[in-house]
This record gives sequence, C-alpha cells and structure tokens, in this order.
Amino acid sequence: MLPRSEDYAAQVHVLDELVLAAMTVSTRTGGVWRPHHYVMATQLYTRLVITSTTLLHILPGSRRAGSAQLWDWPSVAALTRCILELYLSFFYLGGEDLPDDELEFRSTLFRHHSNEEKNALYRRFGSPSLDLSEFDRKLPAARAALTAHPVMQRFTPEQRRRVESWESSKHLSRSDLVARLPFNGGEINLFYRLLSSQVHASPFSTLSQSDERGRGEENETERMYVTWAVWLVRKYLAAAVTRMAVIFDDHYSGLADAELASALRIGATQLARILECEAAN
Repeated sequence: MLPRSEDYAAQVHVLDELVLAAMTVSTRTGGVWRPHHYVMATQLYTRLVITSTTLLHILPGSRRAGSAQLWDWPSVAALTRCILELYLSFFYLGGEDLPDDELEFRSTLFRHHSNEEKNALYRRFGSPSLDLSEFDRKLPAARAALTAHPVMQRFTPEQRRRVESWESSKHLSRSDLVARLPFNGGEINLFYRLLSSQVHASPFSTLSQSDERGRGEENETERMYVTWAVWLVRKYLAAAVTRMAVIFDDHYSGLADAELASALRIGATQLARILECEAAN
C-alpha cells in the first residue's frame, strides 16, 4: 500500500534517518579489498547515498532543507528516477550471489560500456586534438572477447543482442532486473514511467500545470507524488544498505563499532517495515 500524502512528514523523517545511516555504512568501506564487481558496486552505492542526500536538501520539512518550502516535484522525480537506476546497477554488479564467471562478465561489460561511451562522446566533439586511435585499436578486441565469453552461451538470444548492440551496460533489461530482486519490486516499472514523464517534460507532466500545480507551492496532488517518491527512495536505499552488510560482512563483523551496527540495523529495519506494509496490503 502506498503512503498517503498526510504521511509526508513521517516519511521524510525516516528517510533523513536512513540517509545518515547509509552515510555511516559508506565511510566504513574505504580501503577494504573486494573483488572488482564489488568495487564498482560500492562506487554506485556511494553515488546512491550522495544523490539521496541531494534529494533531502530539496524536500520541504527535512532537516537539510531548513526553512525552504519549495515543492519542486519535477526535480524530486528526476532525482528519484536516478536513484532507482543507481540501485538497479548496484544490484546488477553486487546484489546477487552468482558464479564467478558471470560476476566477472558483468563487471567487464559494465566497464566496457564506459569505453564505448567515451568513444562515442569524443567523436561527437570532433576536436582534431583528440587522439582516438587507442579506441580504434582496443574496442574491437574487447568486443570480441565479450562475444566469445563462455557466459554468453547461457544467455537468451535477446540478452546476447543487448550485449552485442554495445549500447547497454547490462545484458539484462530493467524488467529482467526487477524480476530478479529478492523482494517484490514491481512498482519500479510503473513509477519509472511516471518519473520519466517529469524528466522528459512530456505533455502529461507540463499540461498538468495549473494555478496550484507546477508552481512550487504545496498542493495535495504534488505532495502525494513527492510522498510516493520518498517512499521509493527509502525502499531501495534501505535495500542497498542491507546488501552492503552482506558484501562487507567479514569486515564489518570484525569492527567494534556501535555507530555502524546502529546504521546497519536502521537499514534492515526500514526495509523490513516497508516490505511488511506491502505484504499486508
């Protein structure tokens, strides 16, 4: 069951608590060795925490927003969609216990996509001072290695096509990833469309502006949307905190750190409460 607009203040309060906990977890990971896929997952986690912190800064009534009362639903929607995308990438690289060869493939494909993007962007800049010969030399070999990777034989034709398009950092679609989550994440596909309508300034979003809506003033409809966004961020940030406890279990368990223990407990408790509420309805 989705929270109601009148739950807004309570939702923001517990998100504030969760973001502080997530920050604590993040600060305890520096310099700790992990396999490369977990290193990249941790980088995504860090950005997830930063983006969640930014969201708090624009949420009316949060401690970080202070006295500001700007109800900027489009910006909240953009940040929320970014957080969902960050979580799904985090899950892709560090959210599942998989055979080593698949984990290695996922991290290699993810890293390779960065080089594909650099190559495409640099060529669009068209500056004669940019030397792109290294991309010309290395990208074909990297593509061939991924195509020949034994893990590719376990993928569906559609997943292989995603890889060989070289336009995606994952062999799984958003719907595929949602289906693999260890809890019901079906709301992502629904809300992704709602959030995207704001990101892309679609007619659905812009034509709803009125004397009340879309002007930065508090109103019932946008307060409800923002409340839903806060709930979504809570769910997936808490899920990330909970997974970090697994990724760094051997390290965290060796620390006599009451603040860290409290932070991990906050993440696990908030996720459990959200899932219990969903199950009850």
